[in-house]
Formats: sequence, C-alpha cells, structure tokens
Amino acid sequence: MLNMIRMNLYRFFTTKPVYVILGITFLLIMFVTRLEMSDKKPVDAAVMEEYGDFEEQSIRGFGMTIPVTEERAVIGDQLYKDAVCSGLLAVMIGIFVSIYTGKERERGFLKNLNTCVKNRYTIFLAKIVPMFLFVVFEMLVTFIAIGCNLSYENLPQLLAFMLAQAATHTAYAAGILFVGELLRNQAMTLLVAIFTALGVGSMILSLIESKLAQTGFPQGLLLGKYTAVMQINSIHGFQVIMFVAAVILALLYLLAGAMGSEKRDLY
Repeated sequence: MLNMIRMNLYRFFTTKPVYVILGITFLLIMFVTRLEMSDKKPVDAAVMEEYGDFEEQSIRGFGMTIPVTEERAVIGDQLYKDAVCSGLLAVMIGIFVSIYTGKERERGFLKNLNTCVKNRYTIFLAKIVPMFLFVVFEMLVTFIAIGCNLSYENLPQLLAFMLAQAATHTAYAAGILFVGELLRNQAMTLLVAIFTALGVGSMILSLIESKLAQTGFPQGLLLGKYTAVMQINSIHGFQVIMFVAAVILALLYLLAGAMGSEKRDLY
C-alpha cells in the first residue's frame, strides 16, 4: 500500500495537468478579485433585489456564481468563502480526477502493475492521497490569489471553513474516483464530474425529497442536507455534522470503489 502511495505521489508531481489546472484556478480567482476591487460604485437596489432572486434560484437549482455585496465592500474572508462555495474548485477537482484516472490507463500505468500487485484494491485506495493533496493545493492557490490583493480579518474562522470544505471536496473527489472506476471512460467521467460540481445532483436530490415529503414521508429520514458531496455551496463555516457526513461519504465511495476494482479486470 505504501509503495502504491509513493508511486501515485510521484505520478502526481510529474503530471503536467496538475500545474495547468492550478495555474488556471489562480488566474481565475485573481481576475475575480481584481474585478471585485475595481468597481466601488454601489449597485442599484432594484438590480440587487433582482440579482438576489436569481441567486436564490441558482442555489436551489444549479450553477456556479460568486455573489457580490450590495455596498461592494470587498473583504478577503468573504470573497474566499464565496469563491470556494461557488463550485469553481469542485469543477477543477473533478477535471483533475477525470484526467488522472484516465491517464493511468492511457499511458500504461495500470498495465505495468497487472503482474506485480496481488491486492488490486490498494491501487484504487492509494489514489485518494493525491486527490486530497490536490484539494489542499486548490484551497491554498485560492487563498494566495485573494491574499495577494486583500487582507484576511479572521484567520482562525477561515481555517475552520477551509477544513470543512477540504473534507467535502475530498468526498467529492472520492465520489468521482468511484464513478471513474465504474465507467472507465475519461470523457464520461469528466461530464459526470462537471455536472455534479455545478449542482445537478443536488437539484435532482431536492426534487426527489420534495416529492417524498408530499407523500407524507418522515422529514427526519430525508438526509439530502447531509450529502456533503452535493452541498459544497451550502457550507459557510465549520459544521460538525457536515464534516462527519463528508468523511463517511468519502469512506463509502472508497469502499465501493475498492470492492468494484477487486471484482473486475485491472485494465
């Protein structure tokens, strides 16, 4: 297992898309930060009211937005939270997971392991380490991009937020890993990753739960709000229940993926 982790870490640091995706994230966050800083004029109340209605609908449905404040008082802490909750990082993580899992078959990485690995589940489990590392890098890149232009006012609170979001984004990465193992198709995995990051899964789950609620289904059994992999945009602070849900989801995805990899051909 340790050898597999070392091999995956080596492949992680020598994979060019890692640095390309991180660079794109940095530039996008830098652009948004400068854009927020450049416009100091108050936004018309009617426009903000209309925007607020649209944003509320967007959260209930799906999409990727970084909201603005009415007085345009740009604060580093809030902008960081808005950027992470927008789904941008989730999209980038999903793209990375899709590329990383696709390249291991395309470049013959798995084919070379076929004769030297007895427990094939370790091949799948070891990949969560570079996934978690990429999540941390995405968080840090966003932190640096905003911090280059704005100061942070409450670092302890922001670190707690980062911890919660690192857990949910890692659960999301584990979910896409599981999907990639099921589909074994880079293009299809990429599509699932992007649509899930944009909130399609959350929207579908909300529709199902609303229908169940109308039939008299007990509210306490509707656990959609705890599915952290679909609720990245709803976590604005450290919530123990969401952190635990993210950890449990990640473990379930890894367990399912490991079992699936044992029952199928490696390549």
